[in-house]
Amino acid sequence: MSDEAAHQPLTHTALANLSRSVYEKFGEEALPLITEAWHQIGEKTGSRIMKKKGINTFKQAAEDHVEMVKGFGDVYEFCHVTDDTYHAQTRAGVPCEVGLEDAGESICHACMAVNTAQLEKIAGAPVEMTVSQSRAMGDNCCEVKYILRSAG
Repeated sequence: MSDEAAHQPLTHTALANLSRSVYEKFGEEALPLITEAWHQIGEKTGSRIMKKKGINTFKQAAEDHVEMVKGFGDVYEFCHVTDDTYHAQTRAGVPCEVGLEDAGESICHACMAVNTAQLEKIAGAPVEMTVSQSRAMGDNCCEVKYILRSAG
């Protein structure tokens, strides 16, 4: 495990390493399986957060995620949360949370399914994720936006 990813739980980092290795070996064909694994973790985490913390809105879920990330240090260049949007960018040079530097856009999106699924579980509605910059894509920072879509 790299020092850069040391702030993540061991299981998170181990799954990221496994995901990267499987993707490198099997390519795009492996992405649905990788995405599903991360998605399931996000759903279970979302359920646990709802039960343990009483969080049940997109905004509360996003704010909880922000607080968790801030626990890793001063990583945000900016972070904005509203009732239906969570938009954040890391500071230049902050490493990928799970060590996916230069691994590629597809594997980044697959692993980020954890956050989307967690937000969807808590909000009870679809969430669209856009990654405009990421360390996995070779950028010097990560910029992600989650937008809550109506349930109906």
